[in-house]
Amino acid sequence: MNVRLFALFSALASTAAFAQLPPITTSSQPYAPLTGATVGSPVGRDLSFYEADDEGVIAVPLSFQFPYFGNTYDTAYIDTNGFIMLGNSSAGGCTTNCLASTTFPTAAAPNAIIAGFWEDFDGDGQSQIRYTQSAGELIVEWVDMPPYDLLGGIPGRINFQIKLTASGLFTFHQGPVTGTLAGSSGFENATGTVGANFLSGCTTACNASHWVPNRLTQVGEPDTVDLAVSAVTVQNFVRLPDDNLTFTVNTTLRNFGRTSSDGGFEWAAYLSRDRSLELDGGDILVATGASPELPAVLNGATADGGQATVALSAAAATVTAPPTGEYYVLVLADSSNVVAEASETNNVGASITAFVQGVDLVASSISGPSTSFGGADAGVTFSFLNRGTSAPDSGVPVRVLLSLDNVLDNTDIPIADASYTVSGGQTITDSVSFAMPASAPAGEFFYLLHVDPPTPSRPTGVIDEANELNNWAASSGKVTISRSDLVLESAVLLDPVTDLPTTSVRFGEAVRMRARFRNAGQATAVGFSVGLVLSTDASLSLLSDVTVCTQPVASLAPAAATQEVTLNCTLPLVNRDGVPYVTGSTYYVFGQVDVTSAVYETNEQNNSQLVGPLRITAPGPDLAVTAVTAPAASGVGEVMPVTRFIKNVGNRDAAATNYRYYASANDIITTDDVPLRIVNGTTFADDGMVTLAAGVSDARTELVELPTSMPAGTYFIGVIVDPARTIAADLDPSNNALASRSTAVAGSALRIANTTLPDAIIDRPYLYRLSAVGVLAGAARWEIDRTRGDAPSWLTLDATEGVLSGTPTGASGAQVVGLTVTLENAGRIAVTRLALRVLSTSSGLEVVTAALPAVVNSVSTQYDFQLGAVGGVPPYAWRVSAGTLPTGMSLSSAGQLSGAPRNTPNGTSQLTLEVRDAVGARATRVLPLRLIPAGAITFRTISIPDAIVGQEYLQDIAVVNLDGSQLARPLSWRVMGAVPTGLSVTPQAELITIAGRPTQAGTFSFSIAVEDNNGRSDQLAYTMTVHAARYRVLLTPPEVLRPGETVSLPLSVSPAGAVTYRVVNGALPSGLTLDPAGTISGTVSEDAADGQSAFVVEAIDAVGISGVTALSLRVERAPRASGCSAAVVDPSLGLLGLGALALLRRRRK
Repeated sequence: MNVRLFALFSALASTAAFAQLPPITTSSQPYAPLTGATVGSPVGRDLSFYEADDEGVIAVPLSFQFPYFGNTYDTAYIDTNGFIMLGNSSAGGCTTNCLASTTFPTAAAPNAIIAGFWEDFDGDGQSQIRYTQSAGELIVEWVDMPPYDLLGGIPGRINFQIKLTASGLFTFHQGPVTGTLAGSSGFENATGTVGANFLSGCTTACNASHWVPNRLTQVGEPDTVDLAVSAVTVQNFVRLPDDNLTFTVNTTLRNFGRTSSDGGFEWAAYLSRDRSLELDGGDILVATGASPELPAVLNGATADGGQATVALSAAAATVTAPPTGEYYVLVLADSSNVVAEASETNNVGASITAFVQGVDLVASSISGPSTSFGGADAGVTFSFLNRGTSAPDSGVPVRVLLSLDNVLDNTDIPIADASYTVSGGQTITDSVSFAMPASAPAGEFFYLLHVDPPTPSRPTGVIDEANELNNWAASSGKVTISRSDLVLESAVLLDPVTDLPTTSVRFGEAVRMRARFRNAGQATAVGFSVGLVLSTDASLSLLSDVTVCTQPVASLAPAAATQEVTLNCTLPLVNRDGVPYVTGSTYYVFGQVDVTSAVYETNEQNNSQLVGPLRITAPGPDLAVTAVTAPAASGVGEVMPVTRFIKNVGNRDAAATNYRYYASANDIITTDDVPLRIVNGTTFADDGMVTLAAGVSDARTELVELPTSMPAGTYFIGVIVDPARTIAADLDPSNNALASRSTAVAGSALRIANTTLPDAIIDRPYLYRLSAVGVLAGAARWEIDRTRGDAPSWLTLDATEGVLSGTPTGASGAQVVGLTVTLENAGRIAVTRLALRVLSTSSGLEVVTAALPAVVNSVSTQYDFQLGAVGGVPPYAWRVSAGTLPTGMSLSSAGQLSGAPRNTPNGTSQLTLEVRDAVGARATRVLPLRLIPAGAITFRTISIPDAIVGQEYLQDIAVVNLDGSQLARPLSWRVMGAVPTGLSVTPQAELITIAGRPTQAGTFSFSIAVEDNNGRSDQLAYTMTVHAARYRVLLTPPEVLRPGETVSLPLSVSPAGAVTYRVVNGALPSGLTLDPAGTISGTVSEDAADGQSAFVVEAIDAVGISGVTALSLRVERAPRASGCSAAVVDPSLGLLGLGALALLRRRRK
């Protein structure tokens, strides 16, 4: 070790003070912690603010007088902040705290101090201040002292000793240091005018880089001999085959005292595992030698101005191979202890570096790129050496790691491995290329080189070394690691069919999710997948939840545009454990980007989006009523058509189950509502049956009877499928019921069923039977009310049968006439207003009789029916040209078919009837003639009027018993053939109704059969012609018009069109006119007669399509007060009121 005058201090002291500085010398001496020392207990200076371990002092009375810069002291004040004050610590010292260190020397208090390392220390459970004292010396040691750390980081630790001797000589010995510190080190006199700094390169901001562990600094010069070893080196190192060693030891010995050594002395060299000589502890003697006398010194110099030193060498060797390990070479001066010295503690010197017997792998350095990211090409350059004399038995593993704090620990992250063959004393320098692991976290890191890292079976590595503590090194610079950051912006669940958002999905069925995501990080994300995950709770766990399906994504660069993927999946039937999912539980669906955690990201918390909660149903049937349509109006006791749609919207077939119709006062249909029976011909059923496979629907129109016990009112007609809940697996019983729109149900009432009449042809016989519903037992009387409009004189109405008949004459030409028909039964009156169009006769001869009434097969019942023909030149002559009339019946030349059949079986015969006019023109028509038994049931309505496309049609077809008895109900009806499209045939109690809006023009033929409860039956064929649409005139009339009232009533047509209007029959109330644009206007004349003014309006468009409608307006003077404010009421209002009621109660069936 080089021993030199501490000339640095001269630069830090004044010229005047330099002459007063005692000699300062340094040497390298092993630092040995005190043993058997007394642990001091500091006394706080200001306990109101600081704890004693933070700002405290230990007063130690000295066992000797310590001379120091002309003063002597008997007490040492040991400060917790790393220095000794001499004299009274409060007089010119620290009164409250000594937080701030200072340079040396300085006049600022405190003075007369020796500072090993003055820092704002804050003692803790690990640190100590301890001391030993003998008759001539005091040694104080500060152990693991930590600085005060305001930010709560990892504190540094420092160790050092100060020794005071009775001769005035004192030493400062530097021990181990770690971490970050900042302080000063030095000494000064009582006035702060003479002193020096101990450490090189700093004054007050000294840190661990200025600290030299094991350095011993001596201040002062003893009067007696003081031998020291200043330097030890080794050369010519040879390892023999038997592992013994030979080498040369070089040493420098020095006398620091003012007295010579008085002759020579011996020295010896040893091998030691540390830098402390232990003669009885296993250190190995390897060499001895002799030293000449060393002269005395004064103020650090000999008489000739030099130093009292001598350089010596000796051959060294081991006789027994030393064990594997690290060794220092120690030299002991005065090994035989013949020289009396001021201090014997500095007689040992050690080599600066150790050599290693065996293997000692030392990590030297590592460096690499300053930026990187997971998956990027990376590379580092590193160096390590084998400080040992032997080669390892196997390859040397090397590991590169990332560290946050440049200290090797178990938090560091391995990123690369390599292996090398290394010989004794060899240095390895290499560059290694590798891909930065995807798992590398984001942040700033040091590179670490770890040579021979631990394994699970070998915690110290696979190679036995002399020193296992020097195997790692950290880079000086840092690397910044970037990561991806995948962000799922949205996840939307879609119906796989419509591609629209949905929240209804089923296990075992297809489901679709659309996910949008981006990379918000700084590195490219590579090889990840987007997935749909099913969970039983709102917390996503990829360990327990089920990943239903995934969509791979090759890569996504940072700051790239948002990407979108669509996942098409099938929801599983069972969970991870094979347990089926349960219907009715709440489930959650997540969209998840990087579902397999293939990408290491800055933030893993933004990778998912919750969809739901959802009600996911298990596989099974799901019967649902999807639509119900019922008429807008009906009546109590009537049968009406109801169309219902039932569908199995589940994903499993449903067993056969029933359904039932109900009438409810609201649109919520339950089994507590009024049940309705289904009419099947002559039978009734409480329920219908349906069997539906998955996804199949059943649509059906059925006749439903409204009970006679049902009060009139507004009802909702509904359907419940599986009302008894017999299908336990039905996924959603809540959709098993549905209601139609409201239906107005009127009480049982008498009404005339006809709304239109077939056209009449001039000079052709006209015959048409009216029908009614609600007819009760007792006489029914039909009548044309000729007081309400001008009914044609040629037209009569049979009071009993309700048959309109007559032959229009050509006197008035083609015209439209209006007539009011009344029907009286059981004290009730029904009134309807009808329009009859009379058309011109065609030029050709034609049989106009469309059907023949049935013939009662009885000699006591006379049959009488007039055939009709038009066209040609009258008179006409009739005959049967084919077929045979029943015995007892005949056809007159005038066309009268009459008689009573005898001895003829019941049945139907086809007759070809021929008519011939005056000039010989002929026309024929084949008509069936039916013979039915007396008392049989038969059709009263033998022909029906034509219909018009798009216009409401309502026609009742009635049956009677020929003997006049009550019908044996229920009646069973059957329809055969083609009913016009848009019309439906609905059975009622006593009749069957054809109703609706025809949608197609043409001629349609169909037959209707009826059978009563006694088994009697009849069947009749009908032919209906549906004409192209013609107009119907619409008017919303006021209740009454008053004389003198100004009127403006607009007309319109259905279907809508551009038409002109005119009155073709009857008359408007006096004072009113109808303009061609369709407005009835004017002022009702004061002398206008009270009563109903009936008239017929024709509407015609530009191409000649027309329509006629019978209308009426009522004129009534305001009533005059009479008696007790009683009003005089026209008795005719009762009849009109009933007529209005009848009109209001018309409804589709």
